[in-house]
Amino acid sequence: MIVGNQRQGFACRVALIGFVTALSAFAITGALAEDIYSQPYPKAPSTGFSTPKPFDVLGISIGMPMDVAKQKLGAIYGKLEESSDNFSDVIDVANQRYWIHGPGFVSFIKGVKYSNNNFTVDSTRIYFSLPSSGAGVIGADRDLGYHALEDQPNKDGFLVGVKTKYGEPTYQSESDGRVTLCWAYNGTTPIKIDDCRNVSWPNIQKDSGSIINLRKEGVTLNILAEFSASDQDATRIDYARFVIVDTARYADDLADYQKILDDGKNAVVSKIKAIAPGEVPKL
Repeated sequence: MIVGNQRQGFACRVALIGFVTALSAFAITGALAEDIYSQPYPKAPSTGFSTPKPFDVLGISIGMPMDVAKQKLGAIYGKLEESSDNFSDVIDVANQRYWIHGPGFVSFIKGVKYSNNNFTVDSTRIYFSLPSSGAGVIGADRDLGYHALEDQPNKDGFLVGVKTKYGEPTYQSESDGRVTLCWAYNGTTPIKIDDCRNVSWPNIQKDSGSIINLRKEGVTLNILAEFSASDQDATRIDYARFVIVDTARYADDLADYQKILDDGKNAVVSKIKAIAPGEVPKL
């Protein structure tokens, strides 16, 4: 006899066992094995990638195919880390919780290099869009940390190098030794916006409100470069960061991700509700 918390725990375990899914689709396994989401990815949104010109980080640009980006980043950093996400959530049906686990996808790859006895760190992440929109490069984030004085680049020279690569920024500020530059585009048109510093990684499973806000302002592509003066020598820098994000593609992918997840959840709920009751035992 199972009572109280024991019964609830049993029900939860049955739910976890009975409603795990295959990577190719949201599905119910075991005695109810049947694909309930035969097309795991809907048609790609029509906007496509929206870069006005081939801005890049280390030669890896927006829209580049995943296999090409992996090859390029691997040639620079050697062994790469790979992070995968999936469409997963917990749903409640008839006072019982079910865990659904849908199609998987590569969210980003990462390369890291250390030099000068680990006093200098160079780290880059390349983010990819959903498979529904081609799994191309949707953004890049590079961090450079110079802890040894002899490795720290000249601040003015670094600024010239950044502008030579990306052109004149649409936003620039300097405060307490930190320089921030941003480039914002609507299609091929530069946009001057009030502030574009709070740009986080374009991880599709973690809604980046800052990116969404930029998209609402009409930004389709955003680039951020920031670096800080060294405490040891104010004419040098000890840290730099670069971020490039296809904000239009990110906003579409975020909506696409939610649609795929909602469709999968609705299909699971429909299947659960359609399960016929068991036979009444002989009394």
